[in-house]
Amino acid sequence: MEKSALFIIASLRGVRAGSILAIDGFADSDLLENYNPHTDKVQKAIKAETIIALNALASLK
Repeated sequence: MEKSALFIIASLRGVRAGSILAIDGFADSDLLENYNPHTDKVQKAIKAETIIALNALASLK
């Protein structure tokens, strides 16, 4: 939902916008008691998406 606002504003302003997301848990409320966003898998995903985002920005140059 938050990204849709980013894309709409970018479109209205005539600028480029992008987004990269990592899913780090379940939306199912029954599983929230076991939710832990501080796992190695999440840290690896954050590092990977950071590299992907930086490469995307560099390619726009």
